[in-house]
Amino acid sequence: RNLAATLVPYHEAVKIALETKKQLVDREMLDITYAQFEQVLMECAVRRGHGSNLMKTWHRCLALFHAKRVPLVVLVCGTAATGKSQLSRAIAQRLNVTNVVPVDMLAKLAPRDGDAAFRWDAAGDDAYADECERARRCVAHEVVRCVTGGKPLVLEGVFVHPDLYTRQQLVEVAADASKRGRTVDDHQVKSTVMEGARDAGSAGETSAEERTRWTAHWKQHAPLVVTLCLSASASDVSTRLPLWKRQHAPIDTDVSCATTSLLAVQDSLIDATRRLPTTPGAAHAIITSRNGYVDDSEVDRAHRKILDVIAAEKCEVEH
Repeated sequence: RNLAATLVPYHEAVKIALETKKQLVDREMLDITYAQFEQVLMECAVRRGHGSNLMKTWHRCLALFHAKRVPLVVLVCGTAATGKSQLSRAIAQRLNVTNVVPVDMLAKLAPRDGDAAFRWDAAGDDAYADECERARRCVAHEVVRCVTGGKPLVLEGVFVHPDLYTRQQLVEVAADASKRGRTVDDHQVKSTVMEGARDAGSAGETSAEERTRWTAHWKQHAPLVVTLCLSASASDVSTRLPLWKRQHAPIDTDVSCATTSLLAVQDSLIDATRRLPTTPGAAHAIITSRNGYVDDSEVDRAHRKILDVIAAEKCEVEH
C-alpha cells in the first residue's frame, strides 16, 4: 500500500512486495532494521523499473508522515454530479485512508431545529453560505479527531467550502475542544499534551488565556490541508442534473433554476480555491471533470499534489 501511495501501479506494487519478501527469506534476513528492509525493497523496485529518486523520496516521506502521525485533511469540493465521491474514493484507496466523510449526507441527516430543508431552486448566496457553515458544524467532531489524533481525513461534498477549512480554522477547532478537555462528541482527546490541561471549571467555560495556550500548541501541529476543487462544463452539469435530482433533490425541484444555482456555486468554489495561499503545509488544485467522471490523469495530478505537500512537511520537520 505504501508503494501504491507513491504512484506505483497497484499490480506492480504487489509484485515488488512479494519479491521483497522472497529476498528477505532467501537471505535469512528475519531480524532487520527498517533501513535494511527499505534497501531490499528499493532493490526490488529498481529491478522492475520503479526505483526513481522521486519515488524513493516519496516513500521515505510517507514513512515519516505516518510515524509522526501528521494530521492531513483533503477537501474535495465542487458542484453536483461532477465526480466528487469517485475522486474521494480513489484518493483514499491510493493513500490508504479509511476516513472519507460525505459531508452533504451528514448535513442532510442532522436535525434542522425547525428550519426548512435547503432547496437548490430557491437558494441564494446567503442560503448556501449558511448551509456550508451548518455542514461544517456537522463534521466538527471528525476534524477534531483528525487534528488531535493525527488521522488522515477526506471531506467531500457540495457544501465543503475551502474558506471554512483553512489551517488556522482547523487549529482553532482543535483548541476549542482541547480547552474543554474533550472532543466534540464528549470522548477524551487521546493526546499526552492533555495531561497538563488545567481544570477550567464547567465544560465550555474557559479563560481566554487557556484558549490562547491551546491555539499556540495546535498551531505547532497544524494539519496539512489539500483542497481539490472539481470543475465541470455547464453542459455536463445540465446533462447529469436529472440523475442527481432523482437521488438528492425534492421531487418538485425546478431543474432550470437548480442548474443556475449549481453553476454559480461552482464558480464561487473555484474562485475561493484559487485565492487560497500555497504554503509548505497547504496546497490546492482545480481538477477537471468530464461527464461526471474524473479520469486517471486528473486523479494522478491530485495524488501528486498531496504527495508534494507531505514531502514539503517532511523536509520542514527534518530541517
